[in-house]
Parts: sequence; C-alpha cells; structure tokens
Amino acid sequence: MEAPALGLPDLVKPFQLYVHERRGVALGVLTQLLGAWKRPVAYFSKQLDQVSKGWPACLRAVAATALVLGEAEKLTLGGVVPRTSLANRFY
Repeated sequence: MEAPALGLPDLVKPFQLYVHERRGVALGVLTQLLGAWKRPVAYFSKQLDQVSKGWPACLRAVAATALVLGEAEKLTLGGVVPRTSLANRFY
C-alpha cells in the first residue's frame, strides 16, 4: 500500500488534521477538501519524549496531537487548524 501523492496547500481552505500514536511515535496527516475527497497536503512523524511514552494511551494521544499540531501550524502559516481528529487509521 502506498500513501497518496501530496497536493499543494491552499491557505484559503480549512485544514483537517488526523493524528494517531503508535509505539511512541506521533503520526499525522494534514488534509484539505478537494471536491468530496480529503486530499493530503502533508504527512508528519515525530517521536514522543520519554515521559510521554510512559503515559496511558489516552494521554499519549493528546501528546501526539500537540506534537503534530505544532508541525502542521508551520504549513498553515500559524493559522488555526479548525478540526483535529484522533483517528486509528494508521497501522
């Protein structure tokens, strides 16, 4: 299985961020709507710190969201990502 090709971000359209934590790694996909399709504009992968790795799964998900959201804000030029979803879509 291959990841879809990335599109260029359109700063006028809202973004949606999908985040998942697996084995101490925060994974994320930043998308925008293109018609009815959610087009990926960025993929993210960041290692959680040692303290966060010891937390329960629900708190690791929050830490993963904070890490990935910080990276996503660089592409949205600091703009707000209006909807953040925790999704188990990465395996």
